[in-house]
Parts: sequence; structure tokens; C-alpha cells
Amino acid sequence: NSINLKRRGTAPMVDLIRVHALACGSKAQNSFQRLDDISKTQLLATGVSDKLNYAFEFLCMSRIRHQMIDLQEEREPDNNIEPENVEDSERHTLKDAFQVLSNAQKFLKFRYPVPTQRQGR
Repeated sequence: NSINLKRRGTAPMVDLIRVHALACGSKAQNSFQRLDDISKTQLLATGVSDKLNYAFEFLCMSRIRHQMIDLQEEREPDNNIEPENVEDSERHTLKDAFQVLSNAQKFLKFRYPVPTQRQGR
């Protein structure tokens, strides 16, 4: 029941931030600066950039915190977190962060639809 915070959290978040940053012409080279640029262009609805920023920061910090615990307990650090071993408040915030990511991914699919090929051609 573990969740890979990098594969299912920070990596997809970085990718969608990159897409929006390209759309608004950002030249920034890190995700937080890209989010600042995205926010300035009003590409996303009011408050969405802030939610993405908070969710991304929380996912990054959770991943680092988990890796620090692994090192303290003399285990090889990894990106996997077991939700049942996380305090209730952190688990709730993790759920919120993943919901922000899910909503952002849905918006990305809506904003930049992949053209479908017609059958029979």
C-alpha cells in the first residue's frame, strides 16, 4: 500500500508545470519560478497557481522528510511512503495535494486535447 511520491506526485507535477510554463513563455528553470511566471500571466484560474505551489511544496517536503527518516533508521532512502504510517494531518494534506494534482491533470487534458485519428483513413 505504498505510494511512490516521486513517480505519482512530484514528477507529474513538474511535467504539468512545464507545459503551462511553455504556454506562457516562461524561461524559468525550476518549477517554483515557473509557477510564479504562470501566476503572473493568469493562464490558470485565480488561486490555482497557489494551490499547485502548495501541493508541490508539500509533496517535495514529504518525500524529503521520509528519506530523512529512512537515513536515521539506517535504511536505503526511497520515494515510497506508506499512508497508514503517516500522521492523520499529514495524510489528509497528502490527499489534498494529490487532489490538486488530479484536478490540474484534468485541466491539462481539457486545455491541450490530443487529436484523435479518424477511423477509415
